[in-house]
Amino acid sequence: VVLKPTTFKADEVLFRAVSPGGTSLASDADYVAAATAEDVVSQGGLGRLSLTDLEKALSTKNVAVRADISSSDEGLAGGASKDDLETMFQLIHLTFTAPRADPTAFSVLTTNLTRMLASQEAEPDAVFERAVAAALTGDHPRARPLTPAMVSQMNLDRSVAFYKDRFADASDFTFVFVGSFD
Repeated sequence: VVLKPTTFKADEVLFRAVSPGGTSLASDADYVAAATAEDVVSQGGLGRLSLTDLEKALSTKNVAVRADISSSDEGLAGGASKDDLETMFQLIHLTFTAPRADPTAFSVLTTNLTRMLASQEAEPDAVFERAVAAALTGDHPRARPLTPAMVSQMNLDRSVAFYKDRFADASDFTFVFVGSFD
């Protein structure tokens, strides 16, 4: 844990936590599930609360915590006002220990992604960008942007399992807190 008190804002604490790993640890067969795990889990909520219920519970709070998984690491980021620090730490704990698999939210996510990506495929700029990316990366499977066909490879259980594996042990995370504290 790294602590850096600042005086930039009188009522704000920000944090970032990072751990080595990320989607580089996923097998090729599970890559799409791993690469979309962050989005799948974030749509499910935490613990017993759906995303909608969680947003309602936090509506009067000035707090945010989000998980992210990149190709080389996984982490958390967020912040809170001084009055909502306890809630921030509770959310950090729940983000590690209680991700929620929500089949209904997963279905909505995949439907929306399929529609959005299908409409993007009809745009000349998007087609050009994909062609350039394919040329620059040798069309490597892990460098390809998400397509409607890849959405069908998404899997709720495998995404949640990958997420839980990457966030199972907080001891290899480095936490950095900055803000208004002693």
